[in-house]
Amino acid sequence: MAGYEDVLNIPRSTIKEPQPLPPGTYLASIKEYGAIEKRGKEGNEAIDFTLVLTAPQGDVDPQALSDFGSLPYEYKQTFWITKKSLFIIERFLQAVGITQQDAATVSEAIPLTVGKTVMAHFKMGKPNAKTGKTYAEVDGWAAA
Repeated sequence: MAGYEDVLNIPRSTIKEPQPLPPGTYLASIKEYGAIEKRGKEGNEAIDFTLVLTAPQGDVDPQALSDFGSLPYEYKQTFWITKKSLFIIERFLQAVGITQQDAATVSEAIPLTVGKTVMAHFKMGKPNAKTGKTYAEVDGWAAA
């Protein structure tokens, strides 16, 4: 991996904006999860999971994926932890294959996600207000 000195010495004339991850479905493995932290305007807690996208499925445009780069690709998925959004984490846990018999609470289930696989479906999100760039975001989960 290039250090910052190498990166900063790249000729400016060769710098291009990276292409976004193409929409579609990818097989992903859960590499790790982070600490629960307060974030956002309202100070709600959130947790990040690092997904490693390893295989595009048939609904991913091969040319767009080639323009993006190669897999595997690490993607950080953030889940907000509130009573109103807990169902989203529960959908993720179900798709990963963690049953209520495996873990009675979300807190017990989170560590069990590491090493599991899931199908992650991505769509193009809204443009970033500051940069205008559009990024892919997960809009659904399914069992692998």
